[in-house]
Amino acid sequence: MHALFRLATSGLLLLGSAAAAGPTPILMTGFEAPDYDGSSDGVPVTDQQGWYIPDAPGSVSVDQFIFTYDGNALGLPANPIGEDQFFGAQTPDQEPGNPTFPRGQLDFDWSQATVWTVSYDFTTAYNGILPALDNISSFSLQDSLVARYFIAVNTWVNPDTATNWDANYIVFDASGVPVDPPGLSPGAAWRNLQVGHWYNESTTFDFDSNTILSVTITDLDTGDSTTFAPNGWYLAGGAVSRPPLPTALRLFVGGGGAPDGQPGNVGAFDNLEIDSVAGATAPNKSDPQGVQRARGTKGAVTN
Repeated sequence: MHALFRLATSGLLLLGSAAAAGPTPILMTGFEAPDYDGSSDGVPVTDQQGWYIPDAPGSVSVDQFIFTYDGNALGLPANPIGEDQFFGAQTPDQEPGNPTFPRGQLDFDWSQATVWTVSYDFTTAYNGILPALDNISSFSLQDSLVARYFIAVNTWVNPDTATNWDANYIVFDASGVPVDPPGLSPGAAWRNLQVGHWYNESTTFDFDSNTILSVTITDLDTGDSTTFAPNGWYLAGGAVSRPPLPTALRLFVGGGGAPDGQPGNVGAFDNLEIDSVAGATAPNKSDPQGVQRARGTKGAVTN
């Protein structure tokens, strides 16, 4: 049943990939055994299948983990299309002046194609003392200090309650200026998401035009899927320059609990898939839902 639902959901996601021909999977993982060792308390993902802890200026990086759904220490429900294990973490206790966040990074050869679709299942939760702090979690292309990148970042609708969250995008305008954190919202389907509820997010981007072509979100309980084709959402460099291609991808959990940095934010991911898209062309640049700038706090670490 998981496999059949996965195929049906993948079919929906590919509608947003803007491909003349079907995508070619380059990487696909559900973080399952025997490739990944997991447990209910979590096993560090570092040194499993090439994942590592990256350096990040201004903060300390620590492990992310592989958890079993059964009895997982994060208290998350099972993914409707997951199998036995998932990737995730909870932000640890913060020491004053020494911000510490879980980061997992994987090297990837993005030079193999010019148009890519990245998709993953994801959810959030909050296990700390309110109010929460942004940002919750993110996916990004790396190295964001020197390369072309965007950040798909997740933020609280209301940190005072931490019951709902938004899936935003930090992108660049044509002149290469980044949008203000916490980024842009593709539309209503990406806002007021439920904690502990699993969704799939898909992003198709083109290194030739240096733009994001389309984004899709799917509710994994209902199968409802929404696709949006943004206009003028650039990767770093915008339309005026071409920084080096990225060489990796990163999954991040951030924020924490206020006022004294207690643990709290939870980010989880599953079914990571990277497809090369042959012969892709940009879809119709309509804006049926209206891009909105999301509410949030400037200065929060995003990746």
